[in-house]
Amino acid sequence: MTLRQINGATKMESTTTAILYTTPTNHTTYVASLVASSTSSSARTITIDWIDVSESTTIAYKLCNEHSLSSKSFKIFYFKNTLEENDILRATVSSTEIMDITLSLEESYINR
Repeated sequence: MTLRQINGATKMESTTTAILYTTPTNHTTYVASLVASSTSSSARTITIDWIDVSESTTIAYKLCNEHSLSSKSFKIFYFKNTLEENDILRATVSSTEIMDITLSLEESYINR
């Protein structure tokens, strides 16, 4: 099994739900942490979902629901979840121009 560490970031510039990460085929991914940083002068909320596509029916799980961040603050989330191939991590924020999101992941290749 090959292990690769990944760090990524995205700017949440609209209230549209954004896909943060999709686990590649033949991989599992350990979500070590996610940092949400409010760049707004007002309090905002963030919702983070894990989309489990490994079941016969796709299921969305809320990892955090409308978590409030005060002005110019940040929150580190330690989910410690393992995503299976094609699972999705996504986020929705309450307003535009407000949040930077940074992910720290460990991706493992599954030799089949």
